[in-house]
Amino acid sequence: MEAIRRPLLHAAIPRIVGSVSRTISRLLMSLALLAISVQLYRTFLNLASFRTFALTVVSLCLEALPFLLLGSLAAALVRSYLPAGLPARVARRLGPTGIPVAALSGLVAPVCECAIVPTVRGLRERGLPLPYAITILVSVPIINPVVIASTIAAFPGRADLVAARFLGGAAVAVITGFVFFAMYGNREDVPRPRLAPGPAPDTDTGTSTSTGGEHHRHDHHHVHRHPFDTLEAHAAQPIRDVVNATLHEFLEVTRYFVVGAILSSLLQVAVPPEVFTRLSSSLVVAVLAMITLAFILSVCSEADAFLGKAFLPLMPAPAVIAFLVFGPMMDLKNAAMLRGVITGKQLVGLTALLTVLVVAMAAVLQGVWA
Repeated sequence: MEAIRRPLLHAAIPRIVGSVSRTISRLLMSLALLAISVQLYRTFLNLASFRTFALTVVSLCLEALPFLLLGSLAAALVRSYLPAGLPARVARRLGPTGIPVAALSGLVAPVCECAIVPTVRGLRERGLPLPYAITILVSVPIINPVVIASTIAAFPGRADLVAARFLGGAAVAVITGFVFFAMYGNREDVPRPRLAPGPAPDTDTGTSTSTGGEHHRHDHHHVHRHPFDTLEAHAAQPIRDVVNATLHEFLEVTRYFVVGAILSSLLQVAVPPEVFTRLSSSLVVAVLAMITLAFILSVCSEADAFLGKAFLPLMPAPAVIAFLVFGPMMDLKNAAMLRGVITGKQLVGLTALLTVLVVAMAAVLQGVWA
């Protein structure tokens, strides 16, 4: 009897330990949420604080929404009209010199970081080697005309901040591309493409032919269309597709930005200024804090400059630039989507490499501005 009880006891212990640990973790999360709720309640008891929070959210959204719409239109045009095999052919011809070219490709194919992962996945499936795909992934969301325009609008009269974002982002992207090129070379390493489905039956004509060739049946119900109606329908279809893709992209990226604007405004209102003062006392700590914030907020690169401007009075300028460089390259939502493009080890290595390079970039900026 004792021999039977002992295996049962050993089997029950892991379940008991797991249940206790889950209960403790849920309790700790509940206490954390309670503490945050109490702090927000105390903050919003002051009507002036709530007014500041509401005005900050509304102003951020009003400033950023035009750039979100413009970027969504640009992404829709790129997906609709860029030839599928062109990037892979150009990459194979250029070799290592294609890494800087890929870093600048956003100037002609502007795609924000919200849409870059599906774009890169499509390029990989069409044969684009991994180093070029990684370079495009981390550079295009920063180095493109829409992001440049939004950054200039967010920091009027601060050409140094605008230049630091794009020169620093380009340097980080090119170094990342060369590191991956040294590791993987110019190999394609793409999965076997899926077979395209066979042609659909011609439902308009209603014709069908039996395999034996003995019977041929023709249904004489025709729909007569005016030739100008057909021409108009064909001409309107690409425009309709671009409009639909633009609206879909706009709604997709706007929800992330609104959440980021709310969280950013809460941080400014609820967190005491001395917390930011303590963080800003060490450049490395400030940069890591802003990198973590950028990763969690997952704000679209076409509007994150307006959030960065809100942190400029609270944090050192190199830390704000780190926020504007790291966020478009790697954030929470893109890290989840990237599992369909690269392996888990590659994702961890890419994140660690970007963190080191962005911290180094911030240190260089601190030395230049000092």
